[in-house]
Amino acid sequence: LLKIVLYKFDELRVLASTNHIHAITKLRRAILVTVRPRTIEEVLTVNAAHGFSEHHTGRALDIGTTGCDPLVEEFENTAAFEWLISNAAAFGFTLTYPRGNGYGIDYEPWHWCFTATDPRV
Repeated sequence: LLKIVLYKFDELRVLASTNHIHAITKLRRAILVTVRPRTIEEVLTVNAAHGFSEHHTGRALDIGTTGCDPLVEEFENTAAFEWLISNAAAFGFTLTYPRGNGYGIDYEPWHWCFTATDPRV
């Protein structure tokens, strides 16, 4: 499935697909929390509670592209993001944390999850 997506748009890059890479991101964010203390409510706007990350399911991907720093909102201004918005659903992926999402998590244009229920997708 991922090969199909990469074939269709050469600039997509998987930044994280398992908990190991996600743990590195959490560590970076934890360092930032140490530098600027935050309440648990603030932390939960950028990190899922332990054990509740979609990355733990093996279905979530953090996606980036060349010419754009990883895990930044500016990703939404790239051709890769535009392609994802137009085509990801055809491959069974959805943007988990759009602006104003009901989870209370900050906007993450790079975070996509495989949610298809049809095994033919």
